Amino acid sequence: MSSWTPHEPYNDLPPRPRPVQPPSTLLLEAASALGRADEAARSIPNPGVLAAVVPILEAQASSAIENIVTTSDELLREAAGVGTPTPATTEALRARSALIVGVDALRARPVSPAMATLVADELMGHSMQFRRGGGVYIGRPDGTRVYTPPEGHERIASLLDEWATYVHDASVDPLTRMALSHYQFEAIHPFHDGNGRTGRILNQLLLIESGLIEQPVLYLSGMINHRRRDYYERLLAVTAEDAWEPWLEFMLLAVRDGSHWSLERAVRVRAAFTTAAEEIDRVLPNGVSTKFVDVLFRNAYVTIRDVVEACGVTRQTASNWLHRLSDSGLMTELPSGRTKAFVNRPFLAALVED
Repeated sequence: MSSWTPHEPYNDLPPRPRPVQPPSTLLLEAASALGRADEAARSIPNPGVLAAVVPILEAQASSAIENIVTTSDELLREAAGVGTPTPATTEALRARSALIVGVDALRARPVSPAMATLVADELMGHSMQFRRGGGVYIGRPDGTRVYTPPEGHERIASLLDEWATYVHDASVDPLTRMALSHYQFEAIHPFHDGNGRTGRILNQLLLIESGLIEQPVLYLSGMINHRRRDYYERLLAVTAEDAWEPWLEFMLLAVRDGSHWSLERAVRVRAAFTTAAEEIDRVLPNGVSTKFVDVLFRNAYVTIRDVVEACGVTRQTASNWLHRLSDSGLMTELPSGRTKAFVNRPFLAALVED
């Protein structure tokens, strides 16, 4: 047990998580569920459908953990350019952008401190640097200090180097590695702000990098947000009590349950996608661009401009297609707003209804 106190910088933070034996049954359940969710996402006729929308829902949940409150519908509208921007939706959508930036960057670089900085830059909307001074702590609403992270640029850089080595330690199961390294990153708390959201994005990137999922389709932050109090309590218990086992169990449960959520949505979306393709063939018998059904499933909210850009048709043609699907009941035209838009309600229901 280290000499930790909530009021002093935790510069004695161990450089790596201690070895923890995961509960074998739960580890198997989590890995199996994650594999099924990934396979189901790839079985949708357009495999990119869930990868386009789950990051929006993941951003909403991860932001909610930090008390940045929006709804899934608000974010989907705003991402489509048909909502009314608010500070909360703008900030939450930056989390979506940060995840996408990280996924793209994985093609050229591994998860690392540089990757964390890249993600944090996009998340916060400006250049981020590792902390140099003091004064940062985690506290309760009444101001009581709960945890004070390590201080000193060199100490933080050293701990992050150890973290980067650990996340690529092939001797540790990748789900276990992701779970334990998430605590480690949050305990280091390298930035002045945005550490929790950055860390949860890194979770997704680690799972992609390790080959457990192909795209960011796991609704992990959603499960964490449902158990937010446990999340913070178990994070703190690792520091205060060396309680790694309960923390690992919590994260494996979140992976398992988040995978079940993603699997169910993939099945629903695949059914909605197939129904939409059949309805388009019926309502537009002369044939349309094969990209039309794809654009209806990038986001539940679709504009005429989206169809024009995706399908290479005129605005008049795009408008005609959407209005005919609105007449058939597949799409619903939204009331007049700053941008003419339609909502794919079956797709929306597949995503957000319990």
